[in-house]
Amino acid sequence: MRLIRTGVICMALLAPRASMAQQSNDPSRSGAAYGAGIGAAGAVLMVGTLWSWCDLGCENDMPYGALLGVAATGAAIGAAVGLIADRDARDIPRGQRAHVRFGPTLSQAWYREASINGSYVTRGLAFTLEASPHIRFQTEYSHAGSELRPPPGSVPASILDHVIATGDRGAGYSRAVFSRWIGSSLSETIGVRIPVSKIGVELAGGLISQQTASRDYYDAGPGQYKVLKFASPYLRYVYGGDVTIPVMKHVMIAPGVRWTSGGDSRTMRTGVAIQYRF
Repeated sequence: MRLIRTGVICMALLAPRASMAQQSNDPSRSGAAYGAGIGAAGAVLMVGTLWSWCDLGCENDMPYGALLGVAATGAAIGAAVGLIADRDARDIPRGQRAHVRFGPTLSQAWYREASINGSYVTRGLAFTLEASPHIRFQTEYSHAGSELRPPPGSVPASILDHVIATGDRGAGYSRAVFSRWIGSSLSETIGVRIPVSKIGVELAGGLISQQTASRDYYDAGPGQYKVLKFASPYLRYVYGGDVTIPVMKHVMIAPGVRWTSGGDSRTMRTGVAIQYRF
């Protein structure tokens, strides 16, 4: 939780200052410097959420040296994007270089694994820093709280008829999937805006940390099985796009789509955000 608070505080302090940096001619207030800070804070926030979601059957085994490496990687990416944003906004008048968008999101997601093919609804909040006319930093937090199960008949009767209750958490071989629980997610993406009249098309890519829990059937002895639950948060690539449509002077809607893949599962999410632009 300390890592999460640190990441949130740093991003809350740096994002408005990064916007001010883009509106200033003072070279000491460099977008690259603020981009490095935002990138490092975002990386720490993402790792912190993964640690906080790692509970039953999961170990927080990342050494602090690795955490510094993650922060350094985030800082390097943020600095590079901040430098690009500086150059992108070089000919834009002050006061028009950077803006902040914030608002709720609602999405429908489709999850697919070897024996599970289900859907769920997520609700969340998205924060977008328009670092320049064409560069975007976005952080989105969403929550589902849904459990997905395989269709009837996918688990053999030879397993279902011999499940026992036991307090032993020793796990042998996993024989079948019982369910997958989908909790919260946090994504950090960098986007490029392609203007089309008053409508903007934004292509984004980055990382997502997802809170999940797996319940599977495991061997419990000769001819017997047990169901064990393990926390299984993961970090994966996410990519997609949004279409920003102004509806009022400071209000816009942004329908979009995101794809996440890796490991044994794939997720596609379509939704809409309503954002107020400062």
